[in-house]
Amino acid sequence: MKVVAAIDSFKGSMTSMEAGRAAREGILAAHPDAEVVVRPLADGGEGTTDALIEGLGGKRIDLTVTGPLGDPVSCYYGYLSSTENTGKKSAGKSKGTGGVESSTDGAGIPFHGSGRK
Repeated sequence: MKVVAAIDSFKGSMTSMEAGRAAREGILAAHPDAEVVVRPLADGGEGTTDALIEGLGGKRIDLTVTGPLGDPVSCYYGYLSSTENTGKKSAGKSKGTGGVESSTDGAGIPFHGSGRK
């Protein structure tokens, strides 16, 4: 029997690949002769960049950018040597600016540097 384990991440608990490896362990415990292939899966939300990095053999690039209120925000993007970057992840969601002027200037910084890798 051949099984493909492609499971979306469990926010804050498991990455897609961790979930897939856990499923593989359970499948092999029940069917030791099974061939289990684990592949990353994401729906475009959190976990997508990680799934692409791991699934396509990319490299994670960590950096700090300017957040919407001007403060430093940690983020990362995935670099794939055969294509372009895969996306970014913000350190957190804004809960509103409360009338304070905000900016998205920092959002492009990961992509500006990605062409130089």
